[in-house]
Amino acid sequence: MSKKLIESIIASDQAAHDGSNDGEIAALRKALEATIAWLPATMRRDIEAARSEAEDLRY
Repeated sequence: MSKKLIESIIASDQAAHDGSNDGEIAALRKALEATIAWLPATMRRDIEAARSEAEDLRY
């Protein structure tokens, strides 16, 4: 696991204990981004396409 991913997971855990949903969501988003950065390029493109589609559906 990358150092950035581990730090993001720890920050997420700390935010959860603080009772701050905004902090927890931000920390989880950072952890997800760190995980995606670790994946092969083809998988990242698929994930980005799915994320874009989900954003379109949200609005």
